[in-house]
Amino acid sequence: METTTIHLTTCNSFQQKAQPSHSEIIIEAFIESCKALDASIFEPFMDEENVFENKNKYLFLASLKTEFESFKKDKPVSINIVVNDGTCAGCNHGKAVKIFSVKGCDSEKYNDRFGYVIEKKDGILKDIFRCNFFCKRK
Repeated sequence: METTTIHLTTCNSFQQKAQPSHSEIIIEAFIESCKALDASIFEPFMDEENVFENKNKYLFLASLKTEFESFKKDKPVSINIVVNDGTCAGCNHGKAVKIFSVKGCDSEKYNDRFGYVIEKKDGILKDIFRCNFFCKRK
């Protein structure tokens, strides 16, 4: 289990100038990236100069790629990913979490999942980070 939480925090200028619709486009790209287990889908939406802090962009992408590759390493015949809403039950107790349930269909069946807090304030994206202790909302 991953012990270091990597944050992809939007910079102050983004938080002050961005429109909620722009934040939603970024969030949707992140969710699509997770559903496809492909970090390259999200990368074009990460503007180095004014949206995300440079020091975190490549570390965040590398962590995504490593996480996604862990689901592909057993080379399942097919992978189905379902997205649900959940809640952090750990260090960010009560925050909303997007939970991605990964199911592989082959002789080595597996069922695993991962979650990310996608934090917004007034509709503007503030932060995206991994949540390691979450539960599904009922």
